[in-house]
Amino acid sequence: MDIRIRSQLLKGRLAVPSSKSDAHRLVICAALSDAPTQIILNQVSDDIQATLNCLQALGANYRLRKVAVEIDTIPGELAYIGDQKTIKRARVKYAHLSCQESGTTLRFMLPIAAFASEEAQFYGSGRLGARPLEPLLQALREHGCTIELAADGAAADGAAGLSANTNAADGGNAAGKVTCDGVPADSSSAKTDIPMGSEQALLRVRGPLQSGSFTLPGDVSSQFISGLLLALPNLQGDSEIHINPPFASRGYVDMTLQTLKEFNVQIEQPDAFTFIVPGGQHYQSPRLLAAQGDWSNAAFWLAANVLGSDVQVDGLLENSAQGDKAVADLLRLFSQAGSSSSRPEQAGQMLKDPGASTAIPDILDVLSEIPTTIRDSQIAIDVDQIPDLVPILAVVAAATPIQTVFSKVGRLRDKESDRLHAVIMNLTALGVEAYAWGDQLVVNGQTSLNGGIVESFGDHRIVMAFSIAGTISKKPVIIKGAEAVSKSYPHFFEDFKRLGGICDVL
Repeated sequence: MDIRIRSQLLKGRLAVPSSKSDAHRLVICAALSDAPTQIILNQVSDDIQATLNCLQALGANYRLRKVAVEIDTIPGELAYIGDQKTIKRARVKYAHLSCQESGTTLRFMLPIAAFASEEAQFYGSGRLGARPLEPLLQALREHGCTIELAADGAAADGAAGLSANTNAADGGNAAGKVTCDGVPADSSSAKTDIPMGSEQALLRVRGPLQSGSFTLPGDVSSQFISGLLLALPNLQGDSEIHINPPFASRGYVDMTLQTLKEFNVQIEQPDAFTFIVPGGQHYQSPRLLAAQGDWSNAAFWLAANVLGSDVQVDGLLENSAQGDKAVADLLRLFSQAGSSSSRPEQAGQMLKDPGASTAIPDILDVLSEIPTTIRDSQIAIDVDQIPDLVPILAVVAAATPIQTVFSKVGRLRDKESDRLHAVIMNLTALGVEAYAWGDQLVVNGQTSLNGGIVESFGDHRIVMAFSIAGTISKKPVIIKGAEAVSKSYPHFFEDFKRLGGICDVL
């Protein structure tokens, strides 16, 4: 689906979508708990649907409601280790796990399937088979798991670790409905029938996963760490996870720890790079929880405000562990840079101070954790902890007449698209100079954007970022493959139009 965005500032109020990152963790912990749990969600994206379907394949049935999902537990029975209550899970004999394009689903469900099933076959679509996985696979191999890799799911250079068969002894789904005319996307029923022609077999895992000492790199994906943290408390023995620094995207691991705590699961942290995980823990269902509002998706509307729009975003939790809440203060950097420039004061071009609007709460002080500098001619931002914010921050940088340098951008190449390439190509298409320099993305901003034709590269964040670019461009912005938004924000274009945005399906 191709969409044309015409220049028009946005105005209005909306409830931020439920956090995809939080929802993944909540539904998994709910399935591992001792009683059914209801989780309040105001949307079910493709990625969350994939995780729900995988949990169902392991025995945890679920029911979608209008603004919630009810999740049953993976079957098991209460047992005691000494005086400690635990749940002895009944391992399913075989599980067919369709992850679609969700890297989070794959990386979280691998260790869970390794203890909750005798054998699990994983499938994926899009670029999933090319995303980094080997460090997690090696950790599973070293702890009792046999992993067979599917030849047709292998990355060309083995980047995903899907290029050879090893074991413990050796040491698509059709896109969700996205409309521009206010018609809701259908999320009333589970999408359990995924055409196999759209997916690849990725790998097969046989357990059971064994407790012990795990060592993982901290600079590849925090999801490896979170996946183990979700799984290891279910094992009978105690475990340790050691992280080799640097520790990137630490905020996402903090989210996992926060969710586990809500289910009464205890993790000890003797230092910044070690986690002690007692085994045999009893996940206690709180019965009712609400997923947090999503700072990652709110970032698009907050960025629109800096570019001249006036959108009130409700539902953001100020004390969230989400690392992407840093977007509020980062946008202030661009506001400050723009206000000191000679930028023409025209609608859609003048930068406004987001701090003057309740759309961005003036409560955050996170820049001490995000290395940044601002000088007369340049903004520099270290994005190691916030890689998902780069597409929208790059759009704001493009519309700010100053040079912006984003450092530590290497991991952007391993997202739903080669996100670094996608940002550079699309900014160039809009008439903006942008280029990669080593591990940096350089954007030479200007006072206006030309408009033009851009590609989604199958990446939801690219679609949303360049939709916001279209609200201030001189000419329309045409986005090819805009249906990719269903991965995280199925109702994005409905909200866009509700706020006064002009978009047409071509």
